[in-house]
Amino acid sequence: MRSEQKTMARLPPNFNERHHALSGLDTRDFLEVILSAESPFGPLGVVSSFGVDSSVLLHLISRIAPALPVLFIDTGFHFEETLAHRNSVVKRLGLESVRTFRVDPLSEKRVDGSRRLHRTEPDSCCQLRKVQVLDRALRPFNGWISGQKRFQTRERAAVDRLEWDVVRGKWKFNPLADWSNADLLRYRAEHQLPEHP
Repeated sequence: MRSEQKTMARLPPNFNERHHALSGLDTRDFLEVILSAESPFGPLGVVSSFGVDSSVLLHLISRIAPALPVLFIDTGFHFEETLAHRNSVVKRLGLESVRTFRVDPLSEKRVDGSRRLHRTEPDSCCQLRKVQVLDRALRPFNGWISGQKRFQTRERAAVDRLEWDVVRGKWKFNPLADWSNADLLRYRAEHQLPEHP
């Protein structure tokens, strides 16, 4: 209970009001509100892995705000097919501001010079190549849009469309939180979106 009270105390004062205003909107309307020039949330970016389901969220965003910064975390371990897919999606959707972030070379040399940390200490590797890089990528933004969906994992089953990241002190938006795999497949087919190889 104490942890929950501490989290609630760190929420922005108008969190419940904003949450309530957005909760009943469909996905497109939800995105239009948070991406509008009058949005109370301030500057946002969308974080994308350009993975299997990424084209759906990016397509929705491209129709509303094609200049929204798309933040790609390059772990240094992506398959060439994923990078080619990223380039194809960017071109096809007309995304205007894709930014790539990588682990800084000094940290990589100091912590994972052999590039084998993922085999011996996967959590440390994730911290180095994803978490720290994401923290740096998000610095100029008040929040970010994620493609997380409830059906993906047990941990994500409770993900909400509007969240407050207590650790980072930023808004987090999950517009596809309530989408099913069937919804994603239907949308991809309807809009003839490129499939991840």
